[in-house]
Amino acid sequence: MKGHQKISDFLINEKVDCIDKEHQSVLTANGKIVWVCGKRISNWVRITQNTNQIAVLSRIYIPAPLPCVSTIVLTRAASVV
Repeated sequence: MKGHQKISDFLINEKVDCIDKEHQSVLTANGKIVWVCGKRISNWVRITQNTNQIAVLSRIYIPAPLPCVSTIVLTRAASVV
C-alpha cells in the first residue's frame, strides 16, 4: 500500500470490532509503525531482494494477574547471505 492510513481506519477496513480494537497491539520503532500485530506488517520492513538483515519477532502472552498483556521479543537476528 502506498501512502498512509490511520490505525483506526485500518481496523475499520479490516472489520475489527470495538472490543478487539481496544486490545490491538501495534509495534513501533523510532515512532514509525512496524507491525499491526496479527494483521499487517509495514512495507518499509518487508523482506525484499535488497534485504541484507532480518529480525525474527515473537509475541508472548503474559499470564494473569495482568490481563491482556503481551510482549514482543527478538527471537533471532541474522544477516541474509
